Amino acid sequence: MSAGHNSEASPERYRPHSRIFGYPPMRRRFLRIALILLVFPPLLAAVAGWFAGPAFLHPIRRELTPDLIREADASFATTGASRKDFQVRAQDGALLRGWKVRPKTPTATGSCSSTGSLTIA
Repeated sequence: MSAGHNSEASPERYRPHSRIFGYPPMRRRFLRIALILLVFPPLLAAVAGWFAGPAFLHPIRRELTPDLIREADASFATTGASRKDFQVRAQDGALLRGWKVRPKTPTATGSCSSTGSLTIA
């Protein structure tokens, strides 16, 4: 036998569990899965929001062409709605133009949508 070799396992060399976190392998696996499930989805959502957010918050401006107006009219016709042009002057003097769309059967509720800041008094 060589001088440096011991036939019995020394307590310093034999470790029944991992040195990482000081937990047994099953608990370490559970902790790893839990950390991945708690950290990865918010991180993925943050990265996706960082890249996709500007496209939703600041859509591409495009000219309102006669073809787009015809498409909108066709869409309104399928539901029986009608549109009426209206104009509003903003406090800073800018002219805001839009459509007032009325459904076939009016209800007590309504909504207003605009691409800018619009106050109806």
